[in-house]
Amino acid sequence: MVQHRSVLAQITAKAQGQTGLSRDRTSLAQDTTSIVQHRSVLAQITAKAHGQTGLSRDRTSLAQDTTSMVQHRSVLAQITAKAHGQTGLSRDRTSLAQDTTSMVQHRSVPAQITAKAHGQTGLSRDRTSLAQDTTSMVQHRSVPAQITAKAHGQTGLSRDHTSLAQDTTAMVQHRSVLAQITAKAHGQTGLSRDHTSLAQDSTSMVQHRSVLAQITATAHGQTGLSRDHTSLAQDTTSMVQHRSVLAQITAKAHGQTGLSRDHTSLAQDTTSMMQHRSVLAQIKAKAHGQTGLSRDHTSLAQHRSVLAQITAKAHGQTGLR
Repeated sequence: MVQHRSVLAQITAKAQGQTGLSRDRTSLAQDTTSIVQHRSVLAQITAKAHGQTGLSRDRTSLAQDTTSMVQHRSVLAQITAKAHGQTGLSRDRTSLAQDTTSMVQHRSVPAQITAKAHGQTGLSRDRTSLAQDTTSMVQHRSVPAQITAKAHGQTGLSRDHTSLAQDTTAMVQHRSVLAQITAKAHGQTGLSRDHTSLAQDSTSMVQHRSVLAQITATAHGQTGLSRDHTSLAQDTTSMVQHRSVLAQITAKAHGQTGLSRDHTSLAQDTTSMMQHRSVLAQIKAKAHGQTGLSRDHTSLAQHRSVLAQITAKAHGQTGLR
């Protein structure tokens, strides 16, 4: 990952630099090591992306990876399994079979959008350069890798190794939608309410046009797609064109669609999201209504929204019913 400047590892390094941590404390090499040691799910997706950033085709063919991922119904689980083997972790330390099984059962699809974007939508290789994607992500400060940092607590690491409270603080400072979903999960794992108030997180997300909500709004209408042309496949194409599958969804959904403040109270949105146990599904559903798309046109629930599944995953790990 270090050699190839993996996408998510870099974002994390960026994020840490912005929170005032000294450079020598958060070098990219250290970040990557930490991510690998902690089984960071999203950071390992990046390892797969190496094939597009210069690795020889026979070593990591993205086309092959995608096929394999689709067959297992879990792009992310598949990438992780691959990443573990490549990082030389011993089997007994992190059984990938178990990780993969768990992911598949929850159908976590955070990386599936990407898989969709690469090859399944028929986009030409030169059109979706990972190097460009990475640049775009960093510019948007998208912190998808921070969710992984949160998962540390759930993998049995000692508190002093990775203080969950500290992770949460850093994420909140960056106000990224994904990081805040994780913060939410903290409350469910035992953190006191006053430590990470979901209402406060939501407010922060709206004010900063949270990274993850952007993709959806952009996908629906802002890309010049005709109203009747927003199938999920087409949405994916649109996302890729904007060089940042995950980072794009967000800003659009919060305020940029011209909705009045009283129309989209985040407190209300948050309540609705919790009820549906899916932050992203809810944001997308919201975006649909706001762009004038008919309900039956693109039901996000039916499309197994990206983030909803991360949340579902978190629920299972925290023992919530």
